[in-house]
Amino acid sequence: MTTMNESHPNSPLPDPYGVRRGDTLSKIAARCGRTVAELMRFNALANGNRLAIGQTLYLSESTAFGASVLFLDPLRHPIDKLRYRVAFDECKQEGATGADGLIPPFITGSARSRIKVWIQEAGGAWQEVAHVSSDYGHKLVTLTSTALVVASTTRQMPSDALHDLGSTLQTAVHALTRAQPAVPGATTGKSSKNNPAVKTQQTKGLKGQPIVKIEVDLPQGLLDLFGKYSGHEIAEEDWREAAKQLECEP
Repeated sequence: MTTMNESHPNSPLPDPYGVRRGDTLSKIAARCGRTVAELMRFNALANGNRLAIGQTLYLSESTAFGASVLFLDPLRHPIDKLRYRVAFDECKQEGATGADGLIPPFITGSARSRIKVWIQEAGGAWQEVAHVSSDYGHKLVTLTSTALVVASTTRQMPSDALHDLGSTLQTAVHALTRAQPAVPGATTGKSSKNNPAVKTQQTKGLKGQPIVKIEVDLPQGLLDLFGKYSGHEIAEEDWREAAKQLECEP
């Protein structure tokens, strides 16, 4: 009888593969259509005769040396149509990200390969944003932007708006840091799980200068947690519990 932890000798192996009792590298190589030398290279094995039960083996170049790049904005939304360049070994790729923020996955020549990533800025210039090692296993390189792009227009600042604006702003910032935060009001709009809506509004500053106000709807669960805060020190366990309720990372 075959147990749940055993596989039929002729069935295809999952990739990556977990070594089981009775496995040898030559048997695994025969079942996955690879040579022993290839498996040793994919897994940096110095001795093919030494395998440990439960050890993870990569059975292809894709799982051993593959990589993907994901571009996110500060709100962790995928960045669509971002021009990129990727260079590794003697290869280069260029294109635009998809709606999911990903670029097509690629395979480097070895775990020692260096991966460089550039993005094209709004002015057309290229900026290097990553330089990482391929290493072993399929990697997901996640790059998060510090800039948020919104659809809006700039307007001319009134001539008298700059007069003494520095000291006025200093006074306002000092007052804001001393003031108690207002209790959040009721939220409106349709909820969007893990994808808060970004809103823009044209308004004016302290001296009449035009300002684009950017607002993001916070999840109701997060607002409820804010309401429970009593000024005490927030422990590490509190952050983990809050993240668990909101289904996000601490």
